[in-house]
Amino acid sequence: MRYIIITLFTVVLLVSCSSQGNRPKIIGTWQAVSLENPVLDERMRQHKNFIDTIGSNTTEEQNLEIYEFTNIDSAKQALGAEIERYWSEQKEVINATTFEFRKDNTAILHFREGSENAEWSINNEGKLVVDHMKNQNTDAIEMDIIELNDSVLTLKMLHKGIYTTVVFEPVDK
Repeated sequence: MRYIIITLFTVVLLVSCSSQGNRPKIIGTWQAVSLENPVLDERMRQHKNFIDTIGSNTTEEQNLEIYEFTNIDSAKQALGAEIERYWSEQKEVINATTFEFRKDNTAILHFREGSENAEWSINNEGKLVVDHMKNQNTDAIEMDIIELNDSVLTLKMLHKGIYTTVVFEPVDK
């Protein structure tokens, strides 16, 4: 019985230490450098495929009936510009995003729309938890820490049923 208690205590201690081992590494300011969202990326790929094939196998009359226009080249141009705007906006969002994690467990999250003060912690599962955000209409956000070292912080989060992975690089390390 004593052996079981000591083993259990050791396991709890190891789990606690390993999840808190990331705590000192995360302190500092991190700049987002890339964002991956497979669902949205697939939608953009499908959208591009649609643009590439729109009107390819139809007559002017069919185009008018299906799309309510006949000038396919102008439509392709306009739809292509929409995709370019999407990627441009995504780049702006990435460039404007920084997370500053402080030793006192407060965080300042900078986004394109503005800044957010929050509290942060690393839970027993090793997930980054960001909580008490006043400007967001959300509860605590849990993010999987995929990678954390001196040169990269990779976070994966679930939002509205879709996973997004964001890669950060240190600003002040």
